[in-house]
Amino acid sequence: MPHAGTDSEQWREVVRLGADLRGLAGVRGSRVRAEVALVWDWESYWALELDWRPSVDLAFRERVDAFYEALWREHVTVDFVHPSADVSGYRVVVAPSSYLLTEASAKNLHRYVESGGNLFVSYFSGIVDEHDTIHPGAHPGALRELLGLSIEEFHPLREHETVTLTGDGTLGARVWSERVRPAGAVAVREFASGPDAGHPALTRHDLGAGTAWYLATAPVTGLRDLLAQVLDHAGVSRPRGLPDTLELVRRGGHVFLINHGDEPVTVEGVTGVSVFDGVRHDGPVTVAPGAVTVVVDTPRP
Repeated sequence: MPHAGTDSEQWREVVRLGADLRGLAGVRGSRVRAEVALVWDWESYWALELDWRPSVDLAFRERVDAFYEALWREHVTVDFVHPSADVSGYRVVVAPSSYLLTEASAKNLHRYVESGGNLFVSYFSGIVDEHDTIHPGAHPGALRELLGLSIEEFHPLREHETVTLTGDGTLGARVWSERVRPAGAVAVREFASGPDAGHPALTRHDLGAGTAWYLATAPVTGLRDLLAQVLDHAGVSRPRGLPDTLELVRRGGHVFLINHGDEPVTVEGVTGVSVFDGVRHDGPVTVAPGAVTVVVDTPRP
């Protein structure tokens, strides 16, 4: 309770929140079904950020945050998974920072791709095993065959140094560059500048019924566009034409619309009854700035 007591807007907001939560009782027991998973491994996190790595700018959370933000802004709901988990139910699995990867986990991801999955791996992954011992052979040891490539050299970039990639528009990148040698993979984009100019920066390797992608640097901008290419290839469904600030999540028969922005947002194609005010929607729904609308799919009487 605030110092102002019950005769305050803060108190009334909390009371309204309690009423809203009671209205969401129908959500209980349902689940959010994600088509995309992000790999999270505490052991890899700890190992990557020990001393004596090739660059002080290698940071597990920074890469995971960058990929999560890009997917969030693309209106994609994600699950977090361990690399050894059963990922067969996902259309796309993204590994932003898998420096430490056991042989068993690498085989798990290999089976996933061969069976029709789409794996997107970021740089400096598959380097060491669970004992922080480098996998035998060329980098990225545990993922070499899966990605269809080898890494001849690492080229960490200096502070504020950037490189560019080929393709539509100018795509700049920082922190890292690698000398990638394809061995089955094909180059989707190449480095246009820097120590690895003319060599692959983004590759694609078709393996079995699936595809493995590898990104050898950290885009400053454009990561969302690169991921969108992978999502489209995998057939991941997601809303189109919505602003970044509008979050849309489906859970059971409910559609949650959360406006994180400062302007109202209109969402098309929503059908059902609003949980909070009982209004029937058969098309556009306008969500006020900072507001939440929850629509339950209810047939007309």
